[in-house]
Amino acid sequence: MKKIIFFLIILLYSCSGRPNFMKFDVVFYAPLGTNYNEIGSNLSEIKEIYSNQSLILNDYIDVPKSIQLHKNKIYIADYYNKRVSIFPINVSDTNVIIISNKGEGYEFDTPLSVKLNKYGEIYVLATISNQTINSNQSQLAYIYKFTPNGKYIYSIGENGLNSSPMNIPERIDIDLFNNLYVYAVRYENDFKDYDIKRFSISGELTFEFDTKYISKTNVVNNEVYLNFISSVFNLKNNERLIITSQNYLIMKDGKNIETPTVFYNSIDIYSILRNAIIKNLFKSKKYLEDVLAVTYDDVAVLYSYDERAKGVKFRFVDLSSSTEKETVYYAPQISSLYQQAGYFVDKNGEIYSIIVKDQKYFVLIKWRKVKSRS
Repeated sequence: MKKIIFFLIILLYSCSGRPNFMKFDVVFYAPLGTNYNEIGSNLSEIKEIYSNQSLILNDYIDVPKSIQLHKNKIYIADYYNKRVSIFPINVSDTNVIIISNKGEGYEFDTPLSVKLNKYGEIYVLATISNQTINSNQSQLAYIYKFTPNGKYIYSIGENGLNSSPMNIPERIDIDLFNNLYVYAVRYENDFKDYDIKRFSISGELTFEFDTKYISKTNVVNNEVYLNFISSVFNLKNNERLIITSQNYLIMKDGKNIETPTVFYNSIDIYSILRNAIIKNLFKSKKYLEDVLAVTYDDVAVLYSYDERAKGVKFRFVDLSSSTEKETVYYAPQISSLYQQAGYFVDKNGEIYSIIVKDQKYFVLIKWRKVKSRS
């Protein structure tokens, strides 16, 4: 009888309409620490802060989040150890390469992000250093390019190659054609704008656009909304942007609203050439969805927390075709503090997570895509 009841419970759960959650495989792991074969963290600071507690949540432990996988190697912008570490994924290979924050021809302080082009050349986004390379020039560049073996090539930013001063970038990215995209943020009068720069593989500035030229208001029937941009991503074709924004109602029926309380979240495709929004991907006054990544093939990866499914929902929307085919995947929530934290997607559309195990190990897992039933 107990077996029958158990079978019915399983059957009811499977027929309840809940989605299939992806399972995962461990791709890489390494101990936390400061040695050359270890990855930095804030564990020592956390232990000091919570010294009176017997339990320290893994969610409190911060580890480097910017990684890249390329030809059986993992590249990590280790901001705690102030270096870029290159580990072999094959456990039988023990050859670890370190790009320190100071070397021949360059110097920076803390690496924030690392990206690779298809040739394995390495781009490092880093905070600037107050030190000087020589008595005549301060190293003020923000982006540093290295060969696959870690030899310095050039820098981009103030005093860098073919570029003028820019605000410190929020992030960098590489497209299918090995162009480097730089997203420098500027705040002015409560508005967040992006100065988007595109550099060729040789470091030449080939394109630039400032989101300040996008209208800050939009009109829907008798309502006027004020737009606040929160993130921007590039598509490889026709100079289009994917823009995430919050839109607050400031006027209705010709009357100003002094304290806006009505707003909606939206994700739109904006055409730079046409200076207009040409497609809406998401719009809601109740739910929030964000852009996690855009792949080499112009597949936008949108993600949100699904309250009904009690998990994280990933929407892969193919923007390279007219049909805009969409595929949905679900993953369990892996952070006890933040519902959507802990996931990233590479340029090939693979979903990964970084977790800390036993307060000792940095672990990279890859989610096995299973199409959802819902």
